[in-house]
Amino acid sequence: MLVSIRKITDIIQLFADTLSPDEMRTVVLNNKLTAGLESRRSTVIDGPAFYEANDLMSEIKKRNMYFSIRTGVEDLDKIIEFFIICI
Repeated sequence: MLVSIRKITDIIQLFADTLSPDEMRTVVLNNKLTAGLESRRSTVIDGPAFYEANDLMSEIKKRNMYFSIRTGVEDLDKIIEFFIICI
């Protein structure tokens, strides 16, 4: 859960480097969290963002991809996905 995606490439790269030689799948999206925010615990936070992230993760697994993003601007998403894949 991030407030800003400014450092998302740095965060993804850090995780990838840490897990290497294992690989990981990552989804990034912009949607709402509607419950449990005051707890700041992922086990109680809920909302459309979680369901969309789950759907997107299932989609990239089926397509044998490792990264996808949904900002709400499809053309931007494609550019970012291409950039991340090239890293």
